[in-house]
Amino acid sequence: MDRERGSLELMKQINKSIILDTVKLYGPISRAEISQRTNLSPTTVSTLTGDLIREEYIKEIGEGKSRGGRRPILLKFNSNAHFIMGVKLDAKEITLALVNLKLSIINKKNEVLKNRDKTRVIKQVSNLILKEIQESGVKLEKIIGIGIGTIGLVDTEKGIVEEAVNIGWRNVPLRDLIKERFNDIPVYIDNVANLSALGEKQAGIARKAKNLIYLHLGMGIGAGIVLNGKIYEGSNGSAGEVGHTTVEPDGPQCKCGNRGCLEIFASEGAIASRAISGLLARRKTLMKKMSGGSIDKVTVRLVAKAAEKGDKFALEIWKETAKYLGITIANLINVYNPEMVILGGGIVRAGKFLFEPLKRVVRERALPRAAKIVRIVPSQLKDDASLIGAAALALEKTKAFKKI
Repeated sequence: MDRERGSLELMKQINKSIILDTVKLYGPISRAEISQRTNLSPTTVSTLTGDLIREEYIKEIGEGKSRGGRRPILLKFNSNAHFIMGVKLDAKEITLALVNLKLSIINKKNEVLKNRDKTRVIKQVSNLILKEIQESGVKLEKIIGIGIGTIGLVDTEKGIVEEAVNIGWRNVPLRDLIKERFNDIPVYIDNVANLSALGEKQAGIARKAKNLIYLHLGMGIGAGIVLNGKIYEGSNGSAGEVGHTTVEPDGPQCKCGNRGCLEIFASEGAIASRAISGLLARRKTLMKKMSGGSIDKVTVRLVAKAAEKGDKFALEIWKETAKYLGITIANLINVYNPEMVILGGGIVRAGKFLFEPLKRVVRERALPRAAKIVRIVPSQLKDDASLIGAAALALEKTKAFKKI
């Protein structure tokens, strides 16, 4: 009897999800049309739309046109019935977004990471979430999930940040530490690159792509890989660590212990370091004047601005960066055969000074059959990609566990 009841409840939840997705996609829509599109009986549709109206996921918005007989009542998806918190945690700052059920950002705020100690970071993230709830006026019970994108290696099943070199974390149970502060609101975590790929797939430039790679180019470098429409995590969640693939076998030692990693040559820190080394070596460059002679002001943004002004040294830096990234992307194209490679993160600010030499390297090194179908593009969602991806993850998981 319990098994039968459980099967009936599961079928009910599946049918509710089908109806909700149909209203989202085709609304405003009548109950009769929902029945036609889903092949669910009129009685089932009537019962379950009633449940969804009481739960505020859909609402009646008036009458439609009659096709003979009574005018149908139209239903519309209520995207602001509930909300998700999307959070991004990187080496420099915490960013948070209040996101509705259509994955639209309602409000966003960020703070500089004050301390890398895990207890203080958890407190800062929690306080930022509470601040958003208070300022937005959204009741806590309206928050159906929290999605968190973090740098480093993540065990998504256990909710643990296994290793985040750039903030010095090892085996931090991030999910549970956040969850216990918010009355057991479901919390889900993944790395920033995976969630950025998911964000672009769900709400950005890659909606129609089945196979894509998102490269997050920041202080660290990671790849979010989508194969057949789903995030590929590998056997134990460590897929996508392209920042620690070798591009120079005899190169300098990386923080990970390996030598010649991509991050040493193509991360934000690597680009800034190359510019600083040039300044200290008295290279002729506009960056000296632009930085006021202060190496603390030498950033990726400044190197990009110098390139815009035609600075030869800045252009040289971008060309070298593009070489290493191009080699890596060509390898990824040869292995995964994606339709699209999306670049996001601070380095993308360089625009054509990065993309043009990078595409040349890819054309030279990728197999022609794989290269001819791939598009290499900047992120459409930009800094919001991982926030929307984090919200999409939480929404997807919440539906899967029958909260919707």
